[in-house]
Amino acid sequence: MQPPQTDKPEFSRLVALCDIPPQGFAGVFQADETEKETLSSRFDLLSLSEFSADIRLVPLHSGELELTGSATATLSQSSVVTMEPVISELNFPLSVLFTKEPPDPQTEEDVEELTDPLDIGEVLAQCLGIALDPYPRNPGEEFLSPGGEAAADEAGRGRRNPFAILKKLQDQA
Repeated sequence: MQPPQTDKPEFSRLVALCDIPPQGFAGVFQADETEKETLSSRFDLLSLSEFSADIRLVPLHSGELELTGSATATLSQSSVVTMEPVISELNFPLSVLFTKEPPDPQTEEDVEELTDPLDIGEVLAQCLGIALDPYPRNPGEEFLSPGGEAAADEAGRGRRNPFAILKKLQDQA
């Protein structure tokens, strides 16, 4: 028998819409030890030693709600090259628009559906996930090709003809 599934977010901070005054709401949200552990597991981090956000929620005349502010996190991820810990200190801006209409997945804007209550913590957790480096590595680490040569960088400099590489491997066999 499997344990029951829960839909409780790892970092939940509920804010009722009726608690947001017309001039807006400002607050600081900080993850406790248990929340940092569960967020670490969610995002496959080695550790999350700090996660906090300083936010402002402002009602707009259109009935929408705007969240702005900044978040900070200190964390450790595994290097994609050596699997050694990569320690990162993130400081990223927050800008999310909450609307009554479901967000259009085709837009590039960070838009969320306006619900009552709002789970600001879950939105902040999602922003943390987006801010993470998808390919963390320590300074000086680089990928090596099977022939022991450094892989081309993202701009394509140093890119070699793949058929020449295959020919070289074939000649070595």
